[in-house]
Formats: sequence, structure tokens, C-alpha cells
Amino acid sequence: MNRWFVGLMAVLFIIQGCAFLSYEVFSTPESEGASREREKGVFDHGGVVKGPDETIQFALSGIGLSVGARNFQEAGVSFGIFPLPVIPWPPGIIDIFYLPREAPPPLFIEIHLNPESEGFTLDPMRVTLVTSKKETINPVGFIGPVYAIRNIKKLKCQWDNTLKDNAQVIHLDQWTCFKLKFDIPASPEKNFSLSINGLEKAGEPVAVPEIHFKKGASWWLGVFP
Repeated sequence: MNRWFVGLMAVLFIIQGCAFLSYEVFSTPESEGASREREKGVFDHGGVVKGPDETIQFALSGIGLSVGARNFQEAGVSFGIFPLPVIPWPPGIIDIFYLPREAPPPLFIEIHLNPESEGFTLDPMRVTLVTSKKETINPVGFIGPVYAIRNIKKLKCQWDNTLKDNAQVIHLDQWTCFKLKFDIPASPEKNFSLSINGLEKAGEPVAVPEIHFKKGASWWLGVFP
């Protein structure tokens, strides 16, 4: 009986693979007149699981704007045989749950802008963040501008990770990406608001509704081949 059971488990692992169930927390954005989009976690080229990318999208006059916080945390993981990763299949299936830790600074906010006409500019250092304690802070630096290229069906930003810390007006003539660095804890447990100041069209400010971030969470199932 034991040999039959072990053999069956081995066949299931080979044919169906090993599954994992992940519980993830992150800062989810909301704002008046905007839509929200979530991309599920995927494996990057280094084999590391990346969490969901949740962004908020504005269709402003003449320009598209997408904003998201990059502070995903894995709050719990279960492993097992697909499709039941939470069942304690013997022998030695790992089942780990732990509470989110306080994430240290910095907090990165990612901004994508897609101009449909000429004359748009952005000064990233004028973007402001208001903490849950009503403290208003500006970025300590930013990465960008970098430009997006099409990868399969999506546009992906080509980051170079060069951090700039000086105010500058950047002309937007194609799909452009920025990462803003704020010197505050990156914990999804903390609410905050973001104002996209510094976006202009021909020298005139472009009004963007305030964006509010709060804790979001999701479960997703993955399978190792």
C-alpha cells in the first residue's frame, strides 16, 4: 500500500507538477474617473516570483496616465500537488504562513505617460505624497525617463536604474516611464495619497485627480512544471 501511494504521488508530481498558493498584499490605488488594472504575478527571468502589478489609469485630454505603487509583499505561501496545494500531502510537503513584515524605505511609485499630441512636459520632483499622518513629501529622486517597447502584447519599460535627484522639465513625445523614490516605509499596511503635480501642456497645468492608496490583497495559484 505504501509503495503504491508513493508511486502515485511521484506520477502526479511528474505529470501535473507542483502547485503553490500565494497570498499577497500591496498598495491598491483608486481615484475618481479612473479605471484599475491588475496583472497577476509572474516569474521573471531570474526565476523569482513577482507580485501583482495593480495600476490606475486615466484617459486625460491628449495623454494617457498610469500610476502604481511597487511595494508587493508575499504574506503566505503553500506548496503541494496540483491542483490542491493546501492539502498536507505526505511526505514533507511545505506549508508556510507568516505575517507581512514592516517594509523599510524607500517606496517606489511607477508612472507611465502616453502623449497623443505634442507639448506635454513633466517635472517628476513636483509630484507630492501625503502620508496617513498628513505629512506632505516630495520624491528624493527618480528613475527615468525611459521608453517602452512592445513585448508580445504589452508595452514594457526599459529601465536603466539611474537615479536622478534634481528638478527638471522633461518633454514627453512617446510612451514614457518614471519611477519616483520616496523616503518612507514601503508597507502596504499604510495608506497614502498622491498628487501628480508638474504635468503640463504648453506651459499650462494638467489637472489630475488625487490618487488614494490603501491595502489590497489577492490569492493566486501557480504551477511548477
